[in-house]
Amino acid sequence: MDKIGTGVDYWFNWLPSENAVSYKIQIDEDIDFIDPVFSQENITDTRFLVTGLDPNTFYYWRIRARDISNVMLWSEA
Repeated sequence: MDKIGTGVDYWFNWLPSENAVSYKIQIDEDIDFIDPVFSQENITDTRFLVTGLDPNTFYYWRIRARDISNVMLWSEA
């Protein structure tokens, strides 16, 4: 985890993607995700706890599923 200060802990939840073996989550203050404030790969569950989010900041988040042959598309933010 990088660029996250002290603050709020939040569980991010999403629906499973067919044939997914892992997921990547990105969180950013900008919908373009040019420099995400948080990024984590190889998540094997459909929920993930992120700690230290600023309670006074609006965040966008997206998920990308990966199957055994390639990387799938990002979810909508």
